[in-house]
Amino acid sequence: MATERNRGAAFLAALLSGAVLIGGILFINFYIQIVLGFAPFLAGLASLPMTVALIITAGLVAKNLPKLGAKIPTAAGPVFMAAAMLWLTQVSADGSYFVNMLPALLLLGVGLGMVFVPMQNLALFGVDQDDSGVASALVNASQQIGGSLGIALFSTIAAAATADGVSLAALSTGYSMVFLWAAGVAILIAPIALLLITIDRRKFAGTDGDAPIVHLG
Repeated sequence: MATERNRGAAFLAALLSGAVLIGGILFINFYIQIVLGFAPFLAGLASLPMTVALIITAGLVAKNLPKLGAKIPTAAGPVFMAAAMLWLTQVSADGSYFVNMLPALLLLGVGLGMVFVPMQNLALFGVDQDDSGVASALVNASQQIGGSLGIALFSTIAAAATADGVSLAALSTGYSMVFLWAAGVAILIAPIALLLITIDRRKFAGTDGDAPIVHLG
C-alpha cells in the first residue's frame, strides 16, 4: 500500500508538472514571439536558460538523492515553479526578456529539475525489472496528459481574459492570468509530496547508503 501511495504521488506530480511545463511554456513562447517580437529561432534560443538550469539541477538532485530522499526535492521544486509563474504575472506590453522572462525561466528550470528526478524514482521504486518500462511510460503518459489538460485550461483562461481586445496590452493581461493559474497548479505538487511520499531516504541508497538503486532517468 505504501509503495502504491508513493507511486501515485509520482503520477500526480507528473500530471501537474506536465500542465505547468507544456501549458506554461506555450504561453511563454506566445509572449516572447507575439509581444516581445522575437523570431521563432530566437524565441527557441531564449528558452535555453530554462533547459540549462533544468539539466544542472537534475544532475545535482540525482547525485544527492540518497541523502535528500524523494520528499524534500519534490516538495521544494514546486515552490520554485510557482515563484517562476508568479514572476511571469508581471508581463506587460512594454516588458523585456531580461526582466520579465529570464529570471522566471531559470527558476522554472530549477523547480522542474528538482521534481523530475525523484518523480521518476518513485514511479520505478519497487517495480520488477520486467515492468519498469511500463511504469516509466505511465509517468511520461501522465505528463503528456497533464500538458494537454494544461493547454486546454490555460487557453480558455487566456481567451476569457482577452475577450475585449487583441492588443498587446490585452494579450499580456491574458498571459498574466494564465501564469497566475499555472502558479496555483504548480504549488499543488508540494502538499501531494508532503502527504503521500513516505519512502525513507535510506531506501533510495541501497544497503551501502551510497548509490541509488532505481533508474534516475
